[in-house]
Order: sequence, then structure tokens, then C-alpha cells
Amino acid sequence: MIVWENFGSMEDTVFCGVFDGHGPYGHVIAKRVWDLLPLKLGSHLESYLSCEEVLKEISLNTADRMTSDSLVQISANGESRVYNKDQDMVQMLLTSIVKAYRFMDKELKMQVDVDCFCSGTTAVTMVKQVRENGYHGDEALR
Repeated sequence: MIVWENFGSMEDTVFCGVFDGHGPYGHVIAKRVWDLLPLKLGSHLESYLSCEEVLKEISLNTADRMTSDSLVQISANGESRVYNKDQDMVQMLLTSIVKAYRFMDKELKMQVDVDCFCSGTTAVTMVKQVRENGYHGDEALR
């Protein structure tokens, strides 16, 4: 199991996971998933944060405005788009989790020293974000 606070370089985010191996090599597979899955997911989140910083910079440089606490309007080249930061964050988390799990599946299939046909692991993971305003993002993403 793993509990990783400040996950993805975000102070208000926690990653939790339980990895239960099964089959002759289940313990090896569970350990590899424990080692690699959080790192892969964390790198997705950190790259998202870099994009968010770019959006903030664009917003500052183009005199765009906050339309509410969760909505930002960004204009460029005469086009305008309103971003819902909360919905975009949830969608980004979902996409990142799916990509990390797919990466893990491919990575395990490439292992020649471990039989992944008769062995594997159950991985139950969660990303929880606690907001400063007291809102708890109970979007437990698995």
C-alpha cells in the first residue's frame, strides 16, 4: 500500500493505493506497479500544472479576467474561451489515471522474466484533493 501526500507537486492532493498480487509472480507484479504507477501518474499531473502556469501567464498578459472562483476567461487571437477549472481538473485526473494504467499494462506485458498471464495484481487507487475553502473533492477516482 502507499499513501503519498502533496502528490504531483500539489500541496492539497493525496494519492492512495493498495496493490494485492495474485498468482506465482503476483508479489513481483504488485511491487512493480507500486513502484511505477504513482510515478507515471505524478508526472502527468506535474505536466498539467506546467500547462496551468502557462494559462495563468496568458491570462495575465492578455488582461483576461476571472468570471468566478472556478471560471477563467482566456482570450487569444480574437477567440475567447471560458475554462471551468474544477471540471478541467477532474477530466485531467481521469485522463491521467487511464493513461498511467495503460502504461502499466504495456510495461508489464514487456517483462520477459515475469509470467503476467497467470499472475497479476489488483490495484485500487484514489486521488483526493482537499480545497482550501473547505470543499473536499470526493471525486474518488479509481
